[in-house]
Amino acid sequence: MKRKLTAVLLASALVALSACDSDDDDDGNGGVETPVVDGTDGDGTDGDGTDGDGTDGDDTDGDDTDGGDSDADGGDTDGGDGDASGIVSEPGSFQVTFTNMTQGQPMTAPVVAIHDPSVHLFQIGEPASDAIQVIAEMGNNGPLVEFATANPDVVSAAGESGATPLLPGASSTITLNTEASNQVFSAVNMIICTNDGIAGVDSVELPSGSDPVVIMSLPYDAGTRDNQDDSYSFFPPPCRTRADGTMVDVVEAPLEDPRVAIGPHPGQTATPNTPAGANWDFATSDEVLMIEIVRN
Repeated sequence: MKRKLTAVLLASALVALSACDSDDDDDGNGGVETPVVDGTDGDGTDGDGTDGDGTDGDDTDGDDTDGGDSDADGGDTDGGDGDASGIVSEPGSFQVTFTNMTQGQPMTAPVVAIHDPSVHLFQIGEPASDAIQVIAEMGNNGPLVEFATANPDVVSAAGESGATPLLPGASSTITLNTEASNQVFSAVNMIICTNDGIAGVDSVELPSGSDPVVIMSLPYDAGTRDNQDDSYSFFPPPCRTRADGTMVDVVEAPLEDPRVAIGPHPGQTATPNTPAGANWDFATSDEVLMIEIVRN
């Protein structure tokens, strides 16, 4: 029977879908019963180039975040920090499906990984790494994918750059394989029309049988930029395209200095300067991303 994991501290992520390329330089910022482990500190390359100076603004692919604490009774689990003890996962092939649960927010393709519990792509309650910063602000998966693929404790990883964004209501599926035992799953992606919003799951145990693991991710704030409910401050092109197809100039949201720890997103309402018909509003309690993991 399918179990639902509702993320409390950082949540799920899109995989093989999402990324909004742009040629504009200035948009560069532009369960089953499962124990969960803390964190996602993805030491990647640096995320500067978020100052609208044209460094690295082409990708808008996402990332993933983390699930919450596991219930001791094996009931519903949320994404986020948890206890990784007692992991008994076996090698195998896993099908992971990401579904955008928002009403109007596009998402990028997440960075996903099957890895040893000692590794984290990101971590709730800790400042974002440079690699998470560039995902949260620009949808650039590159640095975190580089970190994951170079880490010997990560046995399977993916993160497509330049992929089509995962639109509201849409789903995307990816298959990951591992020959190692006692591994966990993580994912993180960008909520595109935000200053530094992410979704995802951190260190969720893989399904041991035919029952799927289902995680519902809440929105998270990477803590790298001030939140401003104005589309002019959103870096990716989809968030600043007028009804006539032209793009507004970026008005940079100030950097958080020092960075604030990754935590629940305060939500976004009545965003001004949105294109006709667009609605990027969401609440801090909204489940924005569903991640379903099935053992093949």
